[in-house]
Amino acid sequence: MLEPIAASLAAGVASLGPDTLLMVDPNCRPSVIPDRDAYLARLSTILARADVVKVSADDLAYIAPGRSAREGARSLLDSGVTLILVTDGARAVWLVEREFEMELSVPPVQVVDTVGSGDAFGGAFLAWWAEANLADDSRRTHLRDQAAVETAARRAIHVASLTCERRGADPPTRAQAGWPAG
Repeated sequence: MLEPIAASLAAGVASLGPDTLLMVDPNCRPSVIPDRDAYLARLSTILARADVVKVSADDLAYIAPGRSAREGARSLLDSGVTLILVTDGARAVWLVEREFEMELSVPPVQVVDTVGSGDAFGGAFLAWWAEANLADDSRRTHLRDQAAVETAARRAIHVASLTCERRGADPPTRAQAGWPAG
C-alpha cells in the first residue's frame, strides 16, 4: 500500500524462484490506500505469481466490488492463483480451487480481539503445509488435493479462533493449540 514497502514487496515477489510457495494476503485497507487503481494494478502483478491467496470477505468487496464474495474469490483464480482461502469473521471459511469449493464452519468463540487472527490463519495454514512436506511441490499439485487443503484449513481455523480469544496479535503457541512439537 505505502512506499517504499510496497515496491520492495513487489520486487521480492518478482525475485522468487518457481520452487517457492507464495501465499498472499492482500489485507486491503481502503482508508490508507492513496490510489486504488495503482494498488489493484500492483496486486494483479503479485497475484500472477501467487499460489495461495488468503483473503477476507472485506478484501474481496474492495477488490471486486459489486460481486458476491464467492464470485470475487473465483475471479482471483483467473490471475493464475491455485487456491483461494476466504475468511469472513465468525462465518464459514471457503476454500476455492478450480475443481472444488468447500465451506468449513468456524467454531463459536468468546471474541476478545480479532487483531492478528487473519495472519494467524495464514501462518497456521502454511506451517501445517510445510510440516506435511507439501510445500516442496514445484507444480503445486498438492494445492489441488482437497483433503490436504481441508486439513490445513481446519488447523488454520483452530489457531485463528484461539487468537481471537486473546488481546492483541497473540497467536497461541504450538502447545496451546494442541499441535505436536515439530
